[in-house]
Amino acid sequence: MDISADLTELGKTPMSVVCAGPKAILDIPRTLEYLETQGVPVCTLGPPGSNVPSFYSRDSGQVSTYCSTLQDVADIISGCCRNQANGRCHEKTGDVKRNFDM
Repeated sequence: MDISADLTELGKTPMSVVCAGPKAILDIPRTLEYLETQGVPVCTLGPPGSNVPSFYSRDSGQVSTYCSTLQDVADIISGCCRNQANGRCHEKTGDVKRNFDM
């Protein structure tokens, strides 16, 4: 399996990335699984039940934690910074919001 160095770096560097979704050529389920193993939470902005978008589509069929508002997104990012000395979240349950009592 060819893993982009970018994915590994996301697990090492305290940062937040906002994007439209993974590139269409990627194996989205494996990408999400790898990000999880690196301690990188993936959240989707949208109504309850929203899935991770793909590059050219609103729905890849892959489930993630969803955020209903931009404030939810900001709270998660803030919670990650507050709760981890290095600014990253290491939650493995898939429900980042619940783990930060939001």
